[in-house]
Amino acid sequence: MNLPQNIVEIKKKIQEASEPPQRQNSQKERLLNMLPVEAAFWCDQNENGGVSLPENGYSVHYHIQSGTFRDWFLQRFFHVYQSSPSESALKEAIATLNARSRFGSTQRVISYHRAGLHDGKVYIHLAGEDGQQIEISAEGWRITHNSAVKLIRSTQMKPLPIPQRGGSVNALKKCLRLDSEASLYLLVGFLLQSLYPVGPFPLLAVTGEQGSGKTSLCRIISELIDPSASAIRALPKKGDCPHEIVVI
Repeated sequence: MNLPQNIVEIKKKIQEASEPPQRQNSQKERLLNMLPVEAAFWCDQNENGGVSLPENGYSVHYHIQSGTFRDWFLQRFFHVYQSSPSESALKEAIATLNARSRFGSTQRVISYHRAGLHDGKVYIHLAGEDGQQIEISAEGWRITHNSAVKLIRSTQMKPLPIPQRGGSVNALKKCLRLDSEASLYLLVGFLLQSLYPVGPFPLLAVTGEQGSGKTSLCRIISELIDPSASAIRALPKKGDCPHEIVVI
């Protein structure tokens, strides 16, 4: 028999409430013990608790209260115990780690999402499984894995391709059907400044008749510099801007 979703949730909460406190505490301790000894805790400019974990020779940075860190916890727990922890144990473990990073850590950092800035260099998160980043300086660019920048990969972030040398921005003019050189220069300026981590940030106004390809143009621009699971979205409400997305 299929029960309504709200009935299932109520039954789960009743079951958790009836669990012996020793079991819930045991699950919480198991979760906390899953963190590697190399875990480094920090707090960012917005008072978000964070942790950096080693993975395949490089560091992965998480906001502790994010969905990506929650998924990391659940995956590790399932691989070890072939089950999922109770919701109360998971919440308590995350709350404990968040308090540790905010109030027990002396490391204060600036965290970024797609692009970050450190020592005059810009770092762009490719968001791939191998943790690669692009380091851009006055001398040029190179691919790196570890940097001093805390680049956070969100659940919305999609991978960027590995750049290739020898290309030209002039190819954009034909691909995007731009009507003039001036439009190309404006667009390139917008793309470059959008990936610079420090504002002021540009606004791009796209005009044209119905059916002229405005939405397609905006989608391509988003995919060029910040591919996301939500490529096209409505203008956010005041105070509800998604900071993990470069192009809205």
